[in-house]
Order: sequence, then structure tokens, then C-alpha cells
Amino acid sequence: MRNRFLYSLIATLIFISLAALNMIDEESYIVKSGDSFLIQINSADTLSKVVPVLPSGNLVISPQIQPVFVAGKLLKTAKSLIIDELNNNLKNSTYTIELAHIAPITYHMIGMVTKNGQFHSPNLINLENAIIMAGGLLPAASRKIEIVRNEQTNTYDLDKYYRSGNLEENPMILHDDLIRVNIATNFVRVYTNNDTLNIARFVELQENTKLSELIMTLEYKRHLSDFTEFFVKKDGSYQKVDLNYTIEPGDEINIVYENRFVYVNGSVVNPGRFAYNAGSDYQFYLGMANGLTRTASKKIYIITHDNIKKRYTGQQINPGDTIYIPESFWSSLTSYLTPISAFAAIISTTILIFDRVN
Repeated sequence: MRNRFLYSLIATLIFISLAALNMIDEESYIVKSGDSFLIQINSADTLSKVVPVLPSGNLVISPQIQPVFVAGKLLKTAKSLIIDELNNNLKNSTYTIELAHIAPITYHMIGMVTKNGQFHSPNLINLENAIIMAGGLLPAASRKIEIVRNEQTNTYDLDKYYRSGNLEENPMILHDDLIRVNIATNFVRVYTNNDTLNIARFVELQENTKLSELIMTLEYKRHLSDFTEFFVKKDGSYQKVDLNYTIEPGDEINIVYENRFVYVNGSVVNPGRFAYNAGSDYQFYLGMANGLTRTASKKIYIITHDNIKKRYTGQQINPGDTIYIPESFWSSLTSYLTPISAFAAIISTTILIFDRVN
């Protein structure tokens, strides 16, 4: 009795965890060989068991109950068939029937993705993750993705999913799905200046798309305040626009990010650029550069992002600023005098040799 209770508890926990994880839609999921059902018979003596779908497509609940053919059926239909068969054999009982385990799925990816072909997943995954497994979308890919399932084609808008979080636009992928990614037909080219890099992307337009809406689909982890200037190239020339600009097909958009780095140069151990940390003084950035060299001057300068050089006296350090530490005067003088002293030593040695010869 105790073992039966433990088995029932374990099976119930399996059902709860998997159901919460996969959020399976009973009206779209198709049962396949290798799936397992949790069947709980609620009667005077409650019984729970996990039953697999055999390679034949049948579900064998017990030797006394006729096998139920469920492979290829919608989950909702399969559950109804199981209940009907249980009702034919058991009286005065109620039943709880859910998927306990999902066999690995196979799906196909074609079109504007890095890798085309057949893919496998041990669990159900959503459309976004399926695209990631295929290496991601190519730059000119449409964000309106087609899924062919049971000879029916449905289209899902990934940009809409990213903008609003609408899960209906990022569906679960089922076994034998065909995911088709077409080339974008109504798009603009977007160039974003991220520090020194020029990053190009094709963005598919919705009707009457504002520049502010395009940015939200372009870079989900940034805020609008991180962008400083916006330009549109028309007829070979650039014009500055604001966030309310309505984009037209064929536009070339250039977006400039705010520089979010502070640069440390001069007499430091490891010159370079470092992520801006609001409120930090020069010592923080010198620490990031592993400190001063032995030849460093005590003078510290700030070169602002608009190329104005000032002596550092504790003023605020802003994104795009450069902290510059020159060599000390005596170090510079020594480095200047060293080759002169060496040259003088050579001359004096030459004169001494000449005198001895004569």
C-alpha cells in the first residue's frame, strides 16, 4: 500500500512539472510514439501509472483493457479515446489523464537562416529557440515566420512578439513541423554605430512605422535614451530626423549610439577602454587599467568626447571621455638624455683610442 502511494505521488509530481514546463495545447499537439501518459483511476482504491505509446501507436493500459490507438491523434482526441475505453471496462470511476513525457521531436528549417535542414530536440521548444538552434536569422530574413503543420500554413510575427510579448506569435514547435523563413520584401537597411563598429541589419516594416517603433524591434536591451542622433539617406544625401519620422521602404537609416565607454591612455599598465560606471572617479578607471607605470607623471588630464583637454581636478567623468596620464618630466628627460650620453661615451672612447695610437 505504501509503495503504491509513493508511485502515485511520483507520477503526479511528474505530471505537474511537465505540464507547467511545456504548456501544451491539447488542440494542436499531436501524439507520437515514445510519448507517455499519466493515467490516474480514481475509485475506491486509487491507481496511477505511466503508460508509454508503443511503436505500433497503441497505448496498452492493462492486459484486461483493449489497446487504444493514439499515435497521430490530437492530444484532446487521444484523451477522449482513452477515457471511452476505460468507461467500457471500469464502472463507478473517474479518470485523470495527462501527458507525463514527450518523446524527442524532429522539425525542419528552410529559408533565410544560417543552417537549413533537420533538427532534433529532446523537449518541446518555441519558435524563437528553434531559430536559435538553426544559427539565427540571416540579415535579410523576414520576421514573419511560416510554420507548415498538417498541410496547413500559419504565419507568426517575431517582431510583434518582441514588442508586446504576445506568446501567440512565438508558438511551440511540434514534431514534423516545417519552419519556413522567407526574405523580407518590404524593408529598410539600418546601420547602427556602436562605438567604432558599423552594424547593418534589414528591418521589415509594418504599415506607417515610426522610427521609435523600429528602434524597439532593432535592439531590445537598449533604451531610447541610449540613441543620440538619427539620419535617413535619401537620393544620396543624409537628413537628420527625429523619433516621429515615418519610415518608407528603401530608406537607409543611420542610428548613432551614445558612447558608453571611458578610455585610459598614457603611462598605465594596460591602456584601453572600459565600461562607463556612473559616479566613479579617475582612480576607478586607473584600477581597471591595472594602475600607473613607474614613469607616470602626477599630472592627470581629461580629454572630453568633444576633444577638449583639461587638467583633472576632481570633475565628473562622462561617457566618451579619455583619461590621459603623461610620463613624468624626469622620466622624459632621462629617456632624452640616455641616447645623448651613450653617444658622448662613444665619442670619448674614440678620442682615447686615437690618442693612444698616435
